[in-house]
Parts: sequence; structure tokens; C-alpha cells
Amino acid sequence: MRRVIVPVLVVLLVLELAVAGIIVFTTPGGLGGLGFGPERRQALPAQTFNVDGNGTIVATGDVSNIEIVGQPGATTVTVQATKVVNGYSDDAFQRVNFQASQNGNDITINTTVQKAFLFNLGGGRVDLTITAPPTMVANIRHDVGNINLTNLDYSSARHNLRSSVGEIKLSQVKAERVEVKSDVGSVNLNNVTATVWAESNVGRIESHSSTLNIERVHSDTGSIDLSGTLQQTTGGSVDTNIGSITLDFGNSSNARIDATTNLGNVKMRQIEQGSYSEGKHLTSNGNGSTITVRSDIGSITIN
Repeated sequence: MRRVIVPVLVVLLVLELAVAGIIVFTTPGGLGGLGFGPERRQALPAQTFNVDGNGTIVATGDVSNIEIVGQPGATTVTVQATKVVNGYSDDAFQRVNFQASQNGNDITINTTVQKAFLFNLGGGRVDLTITAPPTMVANIRHDVGNINLTNLDYSSARHNLRSSVGEIKLSQVKAERVEVKSDVGSVNLNNVTATVWAESNVGRIESHSSTLNIERVHSDTGSIDLSGTLQQTTGGSVDTNIGSITLDFGNSSNARIDATTNLGNVKMRQIEQGSYSEGKHLTSNGNGSTITVRSDIGSITIN
């Protein structure tokens, strides 16, 4: 067993170092954002758009952090953009471009950064803070940057959030469906009610105090920790290639859990007996839709 565990630990260490290197050299504020001087910020005039609350915020960008906050009763979308660069020359701000426009109730935002050097050295980013009616829908695709959604409440909303390098966080969000993907970065769902499709190539995925219908939750390298209430109406899957999985939904659903690990152990609490069963492959006693849980390398715990 020791001969197996040691190579696995080495692989995990190498992956963690690689991830750290990617984040340091590419995320805003890391070495990739360093130019040849201090960080400087230039706040642009806020832009306000009148909407009836049922539109979509479409944001695309090279390097940008974005936060969307729902405000009950609001009839406008307000976009506050701040350019962030490193360097002494004002020319650095000219390499960072930002545009926002309106078409009906839809707001389109685009940010571009002219990279002066390798790894965005001498480049910059745009920090966006957007206030909007809680019924707006978010459709965001960024190359590098964090995405935060807070206080959005619209049962027909279908949010789509993607970042190549960056964290994605949702808090107090109610929607029909949420689709999130970060190639390198964690995904955090806090008090979210929705059907969920979540993926991270390298990063942890977690939910807390959420009411979920799990469609797919996947991490190539990273642990998965989901808790709250399960309202499973269809089959779903939770899987990771390298990492542990913990599901803590209690007896909130009659979903059937089918859990398997190749290297590790499955530990499942049986509600009726109040005790745990252990093995490589376990299934729960639910008679509803099946959630398939898989970890190639890592333990699985079902509460």
C-alpha cells in the first residue's frame, strides 16, 4: 500500500505546485499583473441603464473581476468600472479598454487588455461592480478574473458563468439553472436554490446551505463538498479524478446514491440504523432519481 500512496502524494504535490504557478502568473494581483511600478487605479464614471428587470447582463473580457449585486426594487443597472494597472506611466491605462452598451433590457460589457509583456507583465485589468434588479440574468465569460453573484432571485433565470482562471462565487441566488465553470479556480455556492451544473479542471467545488437539483458536479483535480437540501428531480452525477467527495444532505431527499471509489473508501450513513457502512462501492436505500458519485483517487463520505 505504501508503494501506491507515495506516488499519489507526489502527483498531488506536483499538481498543487503547478496550480500555484498558474495562479501567481496569471490572476489579477499576482506576478502576472506586475509591471515596473506600483499598482494604480483609475475609476471611470459610472454608467446607468434603465431596465424593466427581465434582461441579461452579458460580460466578456480578457482580465477582469466582476461582481453583480441584486437590489430589490431597482429599475436600473449601474456599472462601475475601475482600471487597474502597474507602472508609473499613464500610458498603461490606455492598454485597458472597457465598453458597456444597452439593447432593450440587455446590457453588454466588454473588457480588453493589451498585454505589454509575457504573462501580462505591464498589462492590467478591469474591476467591475454592477448593481441590478434581482431578476436580471448573468451570462459571463472571462479569460482571467473572479466572478461573484449576490442576491439574485428569479425562478426562470439560467445563469451561465465561465472563467479560465479565477474563482466563481454565488451567494443568495435563486434560479432555474446555474451553469458554472472555472478551468483553474474554485467554485463556491452559498444559499443557492437551483439546478446546478458545476465544473472545475483544477479547483475545489463546494456548496453550503443550498437547495440543489444536481445535474453534474465535476472536478478533475479538487475535492467536492456539498451540503444543504437535496431536491433531486432527475438523475445526476458528482465526480472527481483526484480528490475527496462529501455529500451532507441528511434525509432531505429520497434520491438514490450510487458511490464508488477506485483508491480510497466510501463511507455512507444509513439514516434508519444511525450508523455508517464502509466499502469501495455502496448504494443508499432511496427509491428516487439516482445520483452517481465517483472518485478515482479519494475517499467519499455520504451523510
